[in-house]
Amino acid sequence: MQLDRLIATHDPENAYEAYWLIANCDKFNRQHDRMIFDMEEVTQNRNLIPYRGMNDSEKQHDAKLCAGMTERLRLSRFDYLATAAKAGVSGAIIQVAEEEPFGDRSALTTRPDDPLVQEWKAKVLDQLAKEAESGDLFTLNYLWTHTVTGDALIAKDPALTYRYAVAQGLIYRDLKGPTANEATMYAPEGQLMMSIVELKPEQRMAELAAAQRIADKARETGKH
Repeated sequence: MQLDRLIATHDPENAYEAYWLIANCDKFNRQHDRMIFDMEEVTQNRNLIPYRGMNDSEKQHDAKLCAGMTERLRLSRFDYLATAAKAGVSGAIIQVAEEEPFGDRSALTTRPDDPLVQEWKAKVLDQLAKEAESGDLFTLNYLWTHTVTGDALIAKDPALTYRYAVAQGLIYRDLKGPTANEATMYAPEGQLMMSIVELKPEQRMAELAAAQRIADKARETGKH
């Protein structure tokens, strides 16, 4: 079984893959559909979010793969996710945020003053910020899209929206060249960045400098 092989390696990267295998099945079994990460949505269709619904072939695959999943197996995904996030596996802390405190999707709104929830929130926000500042593309994309409007976990913050989106574009410029769709879409003075946030010129300059530092760090560390 694929899951057993992943777990047997005791590798955080494989633990994260095991988490996704279970989480995807959980979502498919509940909704009979799930979002598929597909960068063509950005590069070819010019959508801001690189996700789409499943096609028929993908649905048939998941229906076979996910049949018979037990509750014990479903809940085990949290252990694998914690292992991956603790090791700093790219994207893992995003999923910790998405799963919300202890897998309770209502905790942030129904128990915001609970010390355990507050502690969880502080740790997750701290790790998200560290991952973004290190130049992790997944985290940069996650944070800029969430700081646009804000939610129960992440506060609305136009300055950070600009910083993280522009940093993403600068990193793609380094990776693919200045004419790449991802680089032009998130250009500092491009249509998206000029329309999505309202900042004073001096704020834009400060956040552009911060974005450049993120891109420089990503390049220096070979993160991408």
